[in-house]
Amino acid sequence: MASYAEDLERMIASGCQAPGCTHKDHGTLFLHGKCHFKGKVEVSYTKDSGEILVACAECQKEIARIAVARRTFPATIKN
Repeated sequence: MASYAEDLERMIASGCQAPGCTHKDHGTLFLHGKCHFKGKVEVSYTKDSGEILVACAECQKEIARIAVARRTFPATIKN
């Protein structure tokens, strides 16, 4: 499933999901697995998928897929 800006902004607005969080500012979204909360993540991109995949480095469970948009350029560039 691809993530849209509105999805990410909703996640930020819902606040931290970390148990016992005492942060006052949740203006930044951090992606980590619930499976291994303090574990590392792997981030990968393949040309054919068109998505960035974020997965738990310990168990490879998918955390998020983020769609990557392509630029569209005009056929000819005029000066």
